[in-house]
Amino acid sequence: MKNAEIKYKLILLFILVLYPPCRCQEPSTGDLISTIAEELAAYEDNAFAAETFSEQLFDLYQDPVRINSGDDNEIQKLFFLTDFQVSAITDYLRTKGKILSIFEIVNIPGFNEETVRMMVPFITLEEFRTRAEGPLRWKHSMLTNMVIKSGSKDNSQPGSPWKILTKYRIATGNFSGGFTTEKDSGEKYFTSKPPVPDFLSANLSYNGTGPIRHFILGDFAARFGLGTNINTGMKTGLSLTAPGSMSIRNDIRPYTSTDENNFFRGVAAVLELKNLEVSMFFSSSLIDATIDESADSSGLIVRSLYKTGYHNTPSSLSKMNSLNERIWAINLSLDLTNLRTGILLSQSHFSIPFLPDTTNPASIYDFRGSDISVYTFYYNSRIKRFLLSAEISFSGDRRLALVQCLSFRPADRLSLNILYRYYSPRFVSFHGNGPGIISANNNEQGILGNVTFEAARHLFISAGSDVTTYKWLRYRNSSPSFSVMSEIKISYIPSERLTFETLYKCKTKEADDTDNTGVPLSVGTVTRSFRTRLSYSPDPGMTFITRLDYKKAQPGSDGFLLLQDMNVKLKKIPLSVWIRYCIFNTGGYDSGIYTWENDLLSGFSIPVMYGTGNRCYLMISLKPWKYSEVRIKYGFTTRRDSEDNLNEFSELKIQLKGSF
Repeated sequence: MKNAEIKYKLILLFILVLYPPCRCQEPSTGDLISTIAEELAAYEDNAFAAETFSEQLFDLYQDPVRINSGDDNEIQKLFFLTDFQVSAITDYLRTKGKILSIFEIVNIPGFNEETVRMMVPFITLEEFRTRAEGPLRWKHSMLTNMVIKSGSKDNSQPGSPWKILTKYRIATGNFSGGFTTEKDSGEKYFTSKPPVPDFLSANLSYNGTGPIRHFILGDFAARFGLGTNINTGMKTGLSLTAPGSMSIRNDIRPYTSTDENNFFRGVAAVLELKNLEVSMFFSSSLIDATIDESADSSGLIVRSLYKTGYHNTPSSLSKMNSLNERIWAINLSLDLTNLRTGILLSQSHFSIPFLPDTTNPASIYDFRGSDISVYTFYYNSRIKRFLLSAEISFSGDRRLALVQCLSFRPADRLSLNILYRYYSPRFVSFHGNGPGIISANNNEQGILGNVTFEAARHLFISAGSDVTTYKWLRYRNSSPSFSVMSEIKISYIPSERLTFETLYKCKTKEADDTDNTGVPLSVGTVTRSFRTRLSYSPDPGMTFITRLDYKKAQPGSDGFLLLQDMNVKLKKIPLSVWIRYCIFNTGGYDSGIYTWENDLLSGFSIPVMYGTGNRCYLMISLKPWKYSEVRIKYGFTTRRDSEDNLNEFSELKIQLKGSF
């Protein structure tokens, strides 16, 4: 059984009875995209994951994948498929010819009816894109989110306490464009002269079928290979039971997210000449940084980058757009029958040189200077039931990153995976985001192994373990350290309307002992957690979800959480309702428990519940017209502190969405 099936079976619980085997009207497809994105992101720790998933799914719906093209790059746009599934499709096309019916995919090894139904909205059997006859139709869509939280008003901040996000998109034929604006709580909406939003992103793009495959002017995201050199797009974490970082992916797409310091601004192009693909871009953008004067007063230096994106205090405003980064990159990728290989070169220049604080031992290996070049080689090869992927990047003396992946499918119901990665303490890649635990992708060496098995009909078992060592100092570690993580997950899906899942995790790591003075000693901490989740849909328009969590931190305390969700979609009126009631009791933040919440589109949240209290929310969605939607969410949390004082927090979220 495929690596991704355990995860995606949960998605299909909601959509199989609602989605017929044909292309639905746009409102139903919009609901489907939201459902898939939310379920995918429920297994991620990154709050931006659902936003990224939904954007990519929407792009796929607007520009379906040409499944009969036989092009790996084209088919890999279905990012929820594994590399084995992509290879199986291309092998089938070479040996059997074109796919004449969508349900013919069911007969391809590694696929079943559930997976095919999930693919339906995002694929076409046309081998080439065809232009519609008559005048091109312009499609517009706009979304606005407004959020306010209790206690967020601060008279010392320059702007209002409202957080406001606006996204606009226009598309016709092979052309599309749009912009994104955002202000955080306490920020001014319009700043500088001429007045522009605190964050403004825009782009124009072209997707073609000739030698020029893609062309983007404005803001864009990019990923090449396994992402150790460049990856500003989607990254799935090191899930021990379904690792999502073992695939070679080359992608340049318009940027529509809200991370204010991790994107490119300039021009990008993708050219294709038979089996050779050439991707290139140039970017020049202003980013936030902490600027200081050098010790000898000879000029300015960069102490560190400022990545939060908040500009609501004098200190944060002084860091806003204070550093110019210019970067160019070129990627050459050769696609053969069972081998894909590529080389990537990127070069960055900063307007002010970096000079980290040398009095801090943890900063000894930090980047210093104003120029850096990163060179990368990667490959992906399939040999019968084995799939090998690897990437090596280096950026100067002893600045090395190496990732090696091995996947093996001895049977259709069994999959084995191994991932080894090494990032030297000196390795630097400002826009890299490869497989690993540390987001900076340095000072890490580890090996991950996992197995996924369909033990019986409707019963799926997956387990994995990861051992990581850190060769140099890091946060809360004044000496080299290690961590070990293990996980086992059992999913039972007896019907389309019932899902039962249980998950056990254990994490051991070293951290400084803060109870003693002097040189910190390293002590081991162990965190164990157990989760049970039951989802039941008595009716296609109603779903009940019950979840129970228990977490124990040693040294530390225990944590307990129980929540009940009810999601209802009415039939006679276009109204959907989400309700949650959650109680929790944990000894502190170390035993806190993360909980996924349904939220506004492009505004998802994964809060951590700690202390003693409860969390409730009510969200409604009303669609007064065919292509419009209004969402309102009100949530509140009550928590008792160590002195038995009751604290209350609330937030109100409003969304307006329309298309025409």
